[in-house]
Amino acid sequence: MDTSVEIIEKSMDVVKTLQLINKYSTKKSTLNAIARKVMCSREREKFQNLMRNLDVHCEVQKQQCVTYMAGIWATKEALYKSMTHFIPPHDMLPAQMIYTKLFYKSNNQITGAPQVQIVNPLTTECQLLYEKYLKDTNILLSISHDGEYLIAYTSICAS
Repeated sequence: MDTSVEIIEKSMDVVKTLQLINKYSTKKSTLNAIARKVMCSREREKFQNLMRNLDVHCEVQKQQCVTYMAGIWATKEALYKSMTHFIPPHDMLPAQMIYTKLFYKSNNQITGAPQVQIVNPLTTECQLLYEKYLKDTNILLSISHDGEYLIAYTSICAS
């Protein structure tokens, strides 16, 4: 049985979480503005719940909020980079639209592994891009975080 996977494109992104904590963790309005730029509504809802319960003096809670945001941000950046390598510029959507209207990051309910899913329903522009370039693909995601760095690695593979 052949278990090989054809990788169309791959990319990665690194976020320095310590910088996010130091720069933004006490400024909820700034974090919310960033969230609106990189998160779909489902991700923002979860982020809002984390923020609602945030005690800015609790390092563990701040780290949870920042790790959640950094994981989504790095995932979306890595996906966008991958897409720009095989989707022609005239068909590529703006980064913010791809971040907020096309993909969302979640975790497998059984294994907890990070995964990328397609927003449903898609806007017309996203639907056209999806049908033309992404319909017959699988997106693989690996996230690693240690200390002050979080790395997201994505592979867009032929199904």
